[in-house]
Amino acid sequence: IFEYINATLGIDRSPAAYQFWFIRDLMILVIISPVMYIFLNLAPKSSVVFLFSLWFLDFWLVYVPSIAAFLFFFLGAYLAKSDTSLFAFDRFGSLFIVTYILVLLVDVLTKGMMINEHVHRVGILFGILSVLYLSGFVVKVGWLKRFLLWSGTFSFFVFASHEPLLTAVKKIIYIMFEPNADLFVIFLYFIIPVFVIVFCIISYLILKAVAPRFLSVVSGGR
Repeated sequence: IFEYINATLGIDRSPAAYQFWFIRDLMILVIISPVMYIFLNLAPKSSVVFLFSLWFLDFWLVYVPSIAAFLFFFLGAYLAKSDTSLFAFDRFGSLFIVTYILVLLVDVLTKGMMINEHVHRVGILFGILSVLYLSGFVVKVGWLKRFLLWSGTFSFFVFASHEPLLTAVKKIIYIMFEPNADLFVIFLYFIIPVFVIVFCIISYLILKAVAPRFLSVVSGGR
């Protein structure tokens, strides 16, 4: 019985639908958010620095919630409570992008080394700052903004349903074609996700037309 529960919720490992790990963590973080609120009042900056240190060093004693989920949930609460804008550092945006590209290169070159995990986490931070900065330009492009708003209606459905479909399609394609050439493998690496995304979007549109109430339930009311 425990293994069925574990496969569903992911108590000491990732759930069977592993892409939902963050929803599981989010539920727990919402439950314990009153405790976080105490630390936000008593020592907000010290708590953020402490959690950042644990995340950067990958030191965390519990499996659920993960340190990444705990840190960024707490950081979001800190920014909201201190009335700090997500775009407060946009004036350094260009520097963030250049730094992010350099960190990505170092990340690739250090794969397999002990230092790589730390380099990767630095890349995550600069990646977040870079995306936030670039989002300001996105909203100024009318057609792109409209496209993102339109695609946002089914983005969660695509995310939720892309696995195990993606893995299944990949296995079938590899059995059928047995790719050996590097270019063909790279081609499949990009084309298979595109196929799965298009299939999921079509499925969403069909469900929206024939079973909108069912679609609302399985997609969390989005």
